[in-house]
Amino acid sequence: MFAALVLALPAHPSLAAQRAEQPAAPAAPDTAARWGYDEAPGVVPPDRWGELPDGLACGHGHHQSPIALYTSGDQAARRVPIFPLVFMYRPVPLHLIDNGRFVSLACDSGGKVSLAGAEARIFRVDLHAPSEHTLDGTRFPMELEFVHRGGADGPAVIVSVFVRAGAKNAALEAILRALPSQRGGESEPAGIEIDPGALLPASRNYLDYRGSFTSPPCTEGVRWCVLRTPIEASQDQLDRYLGDPRLAHSSRPIMPTNDRPVRMGTQP
Repeated sequence: MFAALVLALPAHPSLAAQRAEQPAAPAAPDTAARWGYDEAPGVVPPDRWGELPDGLACGHGHHQSPIALYTSGDQAARRVPIFPLVFMYRPVPLHLIDNGRFVSLACDSGGKVSLAGAEARIFRVDLHAPSEHTLDGTRFPMELEFVHRGGADGPAVIVSVFVRAGAKNAALEAILRALPSQRGGESEPAGIEIDPGALLPASRNYLDYRGSFTSPPCTEGVRWCVLRTPIEASQDQLDRYLGDPRLAHSSRPIMPTNDRPVRMGTQP
């Protein structure tokens, strides 16, 4: 059960009153205090998110995400047996939402992930560029964050997948072809489906830690499972995504670990 795992990763005491769940796509508030990733007029950048009306955790939380992850050296994650991730995803209509800061793939009917006997249902995949987490000092061109709803059996779960340059990716190509044409827009091409599982690597080894959502209100109590093996996308695909000024910078800076335990599974 998730409860057993939560004991191994203690949360900050203030998290007991929080449920780690966010709206499917944060809408741009109709005020001058709009959060974002750039220093632009009327935009509140990441280092000032704590000034937002609902951004207290962003500025004062002790378990914020993303963080720097390591598999070797003095800061390496602790190697322990941890439960495998079991993905039970299914195809969904291709529906992309540009919330004004980044693009999300809507997956409300896309299935679930199972961890330690508890299940969490996926409801979106967020696309961030460059990657929000780093792995052994490397920042990847993109990071896909599979967001699963928390419930009575445990916290919200985010499974994170890095993207590196390599072979062309068919699932990512479908997303690239359907990107909304303007900031704040949506795209839902008729008759096209996508399986979220097609965006996962074959290896499911992961690093595990307690953190937060990476955008306001930065709610803590999130269980992160960051897959160690990236998926690939062709350089042309990455250039097309990163060449769009709406999408090229949508990552929060690295946050302090604050002595949180980070675990690395030993399963093959």
